[in-house]
Amino acid sequence: MQLSRNPILSPWLALLLLSVLVRIAYGKFLLLDHWPGDATWYMEAAKALVEKGWADPYWPPGLPHLLAGGLVLGIAPHWLGMVISLGMWVLFFYVLRTVVFSRGNSRRGWWLKAIFLLFPAFIHQSIVPLTYLPVAILMLMAWQWMAGSWGGNPWKEGTGLGIVLGLMVLFRAASMVMLPVILLGFAWNRGQWKSAILPGLIAVSMIGLWESRVYQQEERWVMVNTANSYNFYLGNNDWTPDYKTWLLGSEDFHHHPDYTAFYQEIDSVRQLSPRDQEQAFRNLAWDHIEAHPVEFLIRVGSRLATLLSFDTLAGATMYTQSAGWGIFLLIMDAFCYLALLLMAWYGWAGNKWRSREKILWLALLTAYSLPYLMAFAHPTYHLPLLGLFAWAAFRGNTFSWAAIRSRSLWSWLTLTVLMGFQILWLVTMLREL
Repeated sequence: MQLSRNPILSPWLALLLLSVLVRIAYGKFLLLDHWPGDATWYMEAAKALVEKGWADPYWPPGLPHLLAGGLVLGIAPHWLGMVISLGMWVLFFYVLRTVVFSRGNSRRGWWLKAIFLLFPAFIHQSIVPLTYLPVAILMLMAWQWMAGSWGGNPWKEGTGLGIVLGLMVLFRAASMVMLPVILLGFAWNRGQWKSAILPGLIAVSMIGLWESRVYQQEERWVMVNTANSYNFYLGNNDWTPDYKTWLLGSEDFHHHPDYTAFYQEIDSVRQLSPRDQEQAFRNLAWDHIEAHPVEFLIRVGSRLATLLSFDTLAGATMYTQSAGWGIFLLIMDAFCYLALLLMAWYGWAGNKWRSREKILWLALLTAYSLPYLMAFAHPTYHLPLLGLFAWAAFRGNTFSWAAIRSRSLWSWLTLTVLMGFQILWLVTMLREL
């Protein structure tokens, strides 16, 4: 993995520089608010760490601590989000090189390079600090160790994987579900179950340090952060839409008469002690699921559909400033995502997959998706999966129409369902314009 031996080093650096310039231009000339949505809350949590030494248990600690480190270094808040996020993008581009850049000058490779260069979802999150891009980096690193693409000294491998897994959970608690899958896949691929011990111990130790820190502050145990049980409730109650299951977590309906009882229920739970609130929200969610199992299954299908639909965060954010630019970014997001999705679909039938690799790939994708299928999902949440899609795209054979025509019925059915998700999402958005 030494870059000096990579014959495609110069084009890689040129594309990296171009991608950084595109992102700086987006942040400088188009994006008026560099702290929209959850980014504002992450910044407030970082300020609380620096000014008061208080860790907000509601948010996962990874990003607030990273931003706090930037504040301590004296980076002005106006530039901090861009500096941190651009650094994340450069790191993602660096990790992606073993998937896209170290596999020759194929036409498929250059398509993938162009997609990631121009993908509005990645451009936006390379300027606005959110947790999806860090998890995308860590997940792609973990996958390459898990799949056996990154080899070397077992101690270095185990240490590196353990640190990556620990960070992944600290950036997004939902990553906890991936830990056993990655560790078991890592050991299975090497034929030695004991190889999972070192990375497992390191990951658990890192998470344990944070748990101890929160316990000292809150005098109660918190599973990484407290938003998880509340989010589970937001996606499973009498007022949750069956398709837009994320809606109650992103919109304020306090003044809407149809949601009066919803906010009364939340207020009643908020009267409890912090220790009891999490359990109360979980109980309410499980009670609703048990009382309405069919509706829950419908919502799970809806969550899968939205999770695998093209992203709209960049376009929707820009639409509030400029309708023209917003629509352009929506179109670009749809084009880039569909191109990557089609390439991954084509690559699935390729003969370059290693033994067990498809099973591991599906297991990791499923483990990542499971928490969002249980609570609520949005297209933005699929960004960490796009590195895996690029991996699948490179497993395809040379393109030919004969290979397309010979795809199995199940393959075509899968593609039809995926395209149906995009149409459903598009129709839903057009109704709101």
